[in-house]
Amino acid sequence: MTDEAKTTEAEKQETKTYTEDEVKALLEQETSGLKSKVSELLGETKAEREKRQALEQAQAEAEEQRQKEKGEFKSLYEKTQAELEAERENARKFRQTVQQKELESAAANLASQLTRDSKRAELLKKEALQFAVYTDEGIKFEIGGVEMPQDKVIEKMRTDYDFLVDGSQATGGGAPGSKSGGAAVKGKADGTKAERAAYFAQKFNLN
Repeated sequence: MTDEAKTTEAEKQETKTYTEDEVKALLEQETSGLKSKVSELLGETKAEREKRQALEQAQAEAEEQRQKEKGEFKSLYEKTQAELEAERENARKFRQTVQQKELESAAANLASQLTRDSKRAELLKKEALQFAVYTDEGIKFEIGGVEMPQDKVIEKMRTDYDFLVDGSQATGGGAPGSKSGGAAVKGKADGTKAERAAYFAQKFNLN
């Protein structure tokens, strides 16, 4: 027998036979390290998942709080804006009321220079208002959009509404206040001077 054959025969004789339990033990030993590593990795994955979930929850709560604060701020802002707008509207109405009173006062003052009769003065006041304009510098008068002194406005009104001005009423036939005969003039608000005089006389019982 050659040396090579002797070696092969010796290796065969040295081959060890394992029982099933021994094989299981060997496998368990070899896989226990792997299981340990897997468990370690799974543990780390679970921890990371918990951290991620905690972070996401914190972000969600922070966003919810931000939206809540944003909503409260919006409500407060809208409420404040509404209150400011109401104040501005009240101030605007108050200014308009003051301005109107000043316009009426100026028109009444102008009318008082044309008649002492209360009924005629009220009518002249309404007509004078069309010439009165409120400005930052006070009440001014305009005719056709052109600023005019008060005496010019009085002169125009004395001419246009002479039937309402003291001492200027016509007394001829058909004129308001006339007791003599003649055809009566029909009243017309936008008619001739005589027609307007008749209209005011009839409407406000100025005869």
